[in-house]
Amino acid sequence: MSDIIEKDCALEQKKEVFDDMKTEYYSWLVIPLRIRNSKVYEAYFKNKEKYVPELEDLTIQARSMFGNHKSATANCWRIDSKTIEKEAFNDNTQIHFYLENSRFDDEEKEFRIYTSWIFSFSSYISFLCLGITTDDPVSAFMLADFGYNNRSVKIKSDNKKIDFHNSVYYWLEKQLGTAPYFETEYGSKCIDKLFVDTCIFNLALRKKRFADLKSLQNAVFNLHLGLKINDSWMEGKEEDIKEEEDIRFVFGAKNKRKDKDNKGSYRWGCCVTSQTLNFIFGAFDINDPNKDKAIDEFLMSGLPLMIIALHQRYQCFLMIEKMNNFSNLKSSEREKLKDTVTQFVAYGTLPAYAISRWYNVKQIYYHLIELLGVNGSVEDVTRKLNMLIDESEKQTQKVIENLNTILSVFGIVAIPASLIQLFQFFTEESPVWQRIIIIIVLGFFLGMFLFGWFRRITKKTSS
Repeated sequence: MSDIIEKDCALEQKKEVFDDMKTEYYSWLVIPLRIRNSKVYEAYFKNKEKYVPELEDLTIQARSMFGNHKSATANCWRIDSKTIEKEAFNDNTQIHFYLENSRFDDEEKEFRIYTSWIFSFSSYISFLCLGITTDDPVSAFMLADFGYNNRSVKIKSDNKKIDFHNSVYYWLEKQLGTAPYFETEYGSKCIDKLFVDTCIFNLALRKKRFADLKSLQNAVFNLHLGLKINDSWMEGKEEDIKEEEDIRFVFGAKNKRKDKDNKGSYRWGCCVTSQTLNFIFGAFDINDPNKDKAIDEFLMSGLPLMIIALHQRYQCFLMIEKMNNFSNLKSSEREKLKDTVTQFVAYGTLPAYAISRWYNVKQIYYHLIELLGVNGSVEDVTRKLNMLIDESEKQTQKVIENLNTILSVFGIVAIPASLIQLFQFFTEESPVWQRIIIIIVLGFFLGMFLFGWFRRITKKTSS
């Protein structure tokens, strides 16, 4: 009997060790979209309940972007995996996908569709956050295929009739009325380039906290490379991390409580790059049957920051695209565009200091807008706006000068006629010497007028 108890205890200890080391990986591929058919888009979401994230860590100004009130500039919808599998892939069962990428040495990887999100802005810019869950975080990188325009990904599934890229693309086009943001630049349907402009939000969850900052930094660095967080690849290479110029780290506070097991440990860490936002959370019960709700909360602690930064980036692209066509716009359209750009620069951008009261949240957002090039894009829009204002003022001044010229021409004709009438009135019965004086005075004023007008015309011509 004692042997059986000892074996059960040993199995239980092994299970606890396994649970401590086990990590669950979730990724969301953030695809920028343009709403092409607003009627189709509105019809799709008409009967769907909006999701209003709590965003307690953000300021009122940031939270006001999302919500059901009229002043909200963004709407958010939560789409569960069953809905996507049914609508996009026409399958009512959980589909297991298997992908290969010739650019990766890894073997075939499996992933499944997870809860996804759609963020829609009033500027007709939208973001699909396509969720996947996998045993290996490299799956998201293989699917996104960063740095390449030609698709090298091969995806198979339980249902052999499914073409993953085709299914997602036509689901976006036909049911949501959207298309990839830069599709017009490619000149045709960019099914193979569906994920070209994608950013990735990675989330790793495990039961155990991190004993020290070094282990946490190595783990989150691994995650941004698509490696498992407990991979030993980074051991002894910590100096290489410091040399990376386009990577930023943000960590949670060190545990200073009198906790024998967790004192000095860290719960979470974040790695920010120009294409990914990577979070790791410890102290998470991976066996909790209601963990999906907790995952949503973890996701909403970081994903809205990425969406706000990306929206500013693509809004700048949209503004610049319209301003480049400024010369072909009508006068009323130019004024409308100038007002729109002015309002965006004044109220549509959100600096890091205004995003949250928490320092680490400000740092994450600051790194996002820095590495995504948001600040440079806003500066470019501001510079072009100033050029538009100068051009508008020049055109207004030109119109005024043309009107003055027309009035001057009429004046040249009208003034002599008036002078002749005055001359006739005063000289009908006046002596000769009075007539001569009147002629000299009128001639002097007429000469001064003609001289001034000629001088102004000469200056305008020389300039």
